[in-house]
Amino acid sequence: MKPLEALLKNNSKMSDVYLKSSKDIYQYLGISFSEFNFDRGAQTLTFPFFADEKFQAHPGIVHGGITATLCDTGMGVLGMIIASEKSNVVYTADMTVHYKAPMKVNNTYKIKARVVSELGDKLNLAISISDAEKVIAEAEALFIQKPFVV
Repeated sequence: MKPLEALLKNNSKMSDVYLKSSKDIYQYLGISFSEFNFDRGAQTLTFPFFADEKFQAHPGIVHGGITATLCDTGMGVLGMIIASEKSNVVYTADMTVHYKAPMKVNNTYKIKARVVSELGDKLNLAISISDAEKVIAEAEALFIQKPFVV
């Protein structure tokens, strides 16, 4: 496992800008970069997420917007790792979330993002959020790669 800074290796300025601009959302979600596991060969990114009570909408259930944010965030980080190899960044162009079961508070979930395809500046990614027994949500998204410019 490498820290996200190391994965965004080709452009340290891009790494600094991305990490500084994104740190608040990661801190709010309770996501630690040290828990990311990137498998370069499989082009996957996995990390755990603990569903704190602060994300509750209905009693005991995580708000669907948090689920969607986790999907976009997980795929976005994977996209940034892939794009950084060409000194690019990624932007979400389109995302569809499929809610399979309620995400319950006070549980830990496994989030796994993967590359579906890459063609030109288009990066198609997918993600799943699972508990110990079942898939809670799945999403797919189109990300657009653009050169990094400050």
